[in-house]
Amino acid sequence: IHAQGAGTVQIEGNTFGSGANFFGNGFAGDAIVLSGVNGSRIGGTEPEQRNLIGRAAGAGIWLDSGGPRTVENNFIGLTANGYGAAPNGVGIRVSHGGGDIIERNYIGHSSTQGILVQAGLDHSAFLQIRSNYIGYAASNNPNSIAPRDAGNGTNGIRITSGSGHEIYQNRVAYNGTDGIVVLGGYRARFNANRVYENGQLGIDLSPDGVDTQNSDLDEANRGNRGQNYPVLATAIGSDGSGVVTGSLPSTTGEFSIQVFRSEERRVGK
Repeated sequence: IHAQGAGTVQIEGNTFGSGANFFGNGFAGDAIVLSGVNGSRIGGTEPEQRNLIGRAAGAGIWLDSGGPRTVENNFIGLTANGYGAAPNGVGIRVSHGGGDIIERNYIGHSSTQGILVQAGLDHSAFLQIRSNYIGYAASNNPNSIAPRDAGNGTNGIRITSGSGHEIYQNRVAYNGTDGIVVLGGYRARFNANRVYENGQLGIDLSPDGVDTQNSDLDEANRGNRGQNYPVLATAIGSDGSGVVTGSLPSTTGEFSIQVFRSEERRVGK
C-alpha cells in the first residue's frame, strides 16, 4: 500500500506477507508507505485493528514526508501467534516527517533495525516512540530457552537526525547490537525505558562504543551533541528506596538523571 497526497487513511486488520502459507521468501520493497496523508493511522487500539506486517525486503512501514501520523498496536515482523518470525528489512522507517507517534507495537526479527529514524528530518521535526516492544515477542515461544526473544538484527532504535524525540516506556531487548543508538540530532529524551539483553550497549551516542568523557562543548555533528554519561560512585538501598551518588562532567545547565534497578540475567527470562 502506498498512500500519498492530501486526505487521511486508516489501514487496519490486514496481513502483509505473514500468512503461514505465504509463497517464496517475501516481496520486494516496502509493505506500507505513507507520503503526506497527515492525520492517518496504521492499526488501532483494538486487537481486530492490528495489522500483521512481515516479509518485506524494505520496511514494514515507511513514514515518508508529512505528519503527524500514528502507528499503533501492530505486529511488525511477527506472525499471528505473537512470536513467530516474519522478518522485514527494517521494522519502521521514518524520514522527512514530523510529529508522528509510534506506540504499543511489537517490532521484531528485522534484518536490521526495529525502528530507523533517518536523515531528512530537520531539527524542528520530532517523534514520539512510546510503549513499544522492540525485539521482545508478544507471547512466549514454547520452543525457546529465551521465550520472548524476537531480537532485531542490529539496533532496536536507530536515530540519525531530528530534535526533541521522546522515547519513553519502551521495552528494548534481545537486539543484535546496541539497544538504542543516537548518531545525529539532539535533545532526544529517554524516559522510563527497559533496555536489557542487547548484544552491545543499552544506549549508545555516536561515535560507536563507550565514548571518552570530555568538556561537553557543543558538538553538533554527534548524537545528542556528545552528551557525557553520569559516573555512579555508590548505590545503597532496597527495591523501595535508596541513595545513589555520582557525578556528571558537563557544561553548566539543568540535567535529569534517572536511576533504575537492573534485572538479574537469567536463562529464559
